[in-house]
Amino acid sequence: EEGKNWDQCLAAPNRGHLLPPTNVRNVQFRQPLIEFNGACQGCGETAICKLLTQLYGDQLYLANATGCSLVWGATFPFNPFTTNERGHGPAWANSLFEDNAEFGYGMFKAVEARRNITKKLVVELLESGEIKGELKELFEQLLKVWDQDKESGDLAEKIKPLLAKVQNPSEKMYALQSQADILSKKQVWIVGGDGWAYDIGYGGLDHVLASGENVKIIIYDTEVYSNTGGQCSKATSRGAVANFSAAGYTKAKEDLGAIAMTYKNIYVASTCLLADPNQALKALQEAKEYNGPAIIINYSPCINHGIKKGLGSTPKHCKDLLKTGYLNLFRYNPAKPKPLTVDTKQPDYNLDPLVKGENRFAALKDTYPKEAETKFPQLINDMKTRYEGYKK
Repeated sequence: EEGKNWDQCLAAPNRGHLLPPTNVRNVQFRQPLIEFNGACQGCGETAICKLLTQLYGDQLYLANATGCSLVWGATFPFNPFTTNERGHGPAWANSLFEDNAEFGYGMFKAVEARRNITKKLVVELLESGEIKGELKELFEQLLKVWDQDKESGDLAEKIKPLLAKVQNPSEKMYALQSQADILSKKQVWIVGGDGWAYDIGYGGLDHVLASGENVKIIIYDTEVYSNTGGQCSKATSRGAVANFSAAGYTKAKEDLGAIAMTYKNIYVASTCLLADPNQALKALQEAKEYNGPAIIINYSPCINHGIKKGLGSTPKHCKDLLKTGYLNLFRYNPAKPKPLTVDTKQPDYNLDPLVKGENRFAALKDTYPKEAETKFPQLINDMKTRYEGYKK
């Protein structure tokens, strides 16, 4: 009986496209194109990836770094990425730790080149008069909204069946027919964890950001190498216990966002979808609209943090981390007169949510109390320095 109910729910048409994706409520009416993934329950990585699929649907291209997101995103023989009612879904591909930024950049340039070639074909065929009638009107409209994702996507769906019906096409018309899938604007996002972005793939990430190209990047920041057992990375915070830092990590967390902001032409955002979904949604939309490179560093709670109340409690726990100052949310948009917007209120710098709420910090106090006496005050100083630096 429940199987019939399930089938009926799946058969119901989705009307999410009727609502503009301007707030979290509206976005939730859109079909997510990732489901039944293999991540740990409560994983912070899958939530923002799901949001990407709801925003961009079958126009989404993902270049995914090796890591946890590879395991929950493509463990053979299962794949959590699904399709819409037309049988279309996101395009996903995986690269190595050390070259994912370059791999994604190559995807971006390939899509850009294909669309430029296709646009040239459309212009030439219109000028020659080979495109006629309704198809001519639709292509003329498409050229006006070529770089607008929704408008170009809607027109492309009208054009494709008409284009496929063209009989005895010339060489150029045949070439255009073969490129029908690229008529709509695509959204290419480079994604991966902090082990890739802060450590092994940092050189490539920096080169791609410095290119000035319109590339978009999301970092799933779990502050450890999640997939390989919780080893520390340069995203690990001082005092956190992880593999290779049993007595607590000895340095402040690297401020990758501040490094990116020194370029002055990169959109940079620090987000935590579970703590403030509206801020994360706003950052994703601003990053997409920004004409240039954009990077979003999304704090993603992980099973390796040892959250004592379980990963199901992470929304409240992450809100508590905002109050302490452990998390800082901001958006840096070079297109604005005042680029930096700090979305976090003045913190209280109370470490209780960390020391009492997460085993990675509680373990230091229990096992190495003298180290905790030294490193926890240093951690508070790190938090103050970072927040006050943003507020200047």
